[in-house]
Amino acid sequence: MCARDSGIPRVPVSQYNRREKETVYRERTGPDFSAASVWGLELKAAKGELRLPRHWLDAAADTGFLHLNITPLHACQSVRLPWHHNDPFDRLLIAQVRELHLQIVTRDAVIGTNGVSILAV
Repeated sequence: MCARDSGIPRVPVSQYNRREKETVYRERTGPDFSAASVWGLELKAAKGELRLPRHWLDAAADTGFLHLNITPLHACQSVRLPWHHNDPFDRLLIAQVRELHLQIVTRDAVIGTNGVSILAV
């Protein structure tokens, strides 16, 4: 799952169909959960735009999500992308997906215009 467009799945993974689950869960690992998503969610919560459960990050880890760190390369690549998308968090996610050859789970069709594989939910 590299990454969701600035958020954890809006639909629980348990409710995904077989194809979606196979895509999200890579062999021997699990879905990736980007630090960019954590940052974006916490920022929205701090501004009162989103309510997060108290231990939401632990819950994500307990369900098999793996942390995907932001590297300096991801940061550099995020600003070198075409400007189809202006959201800095989404740009980081796109850079990670491109660099690591992952697929992104999103509802944002604009993300797909950056040459990444998306799983629309």
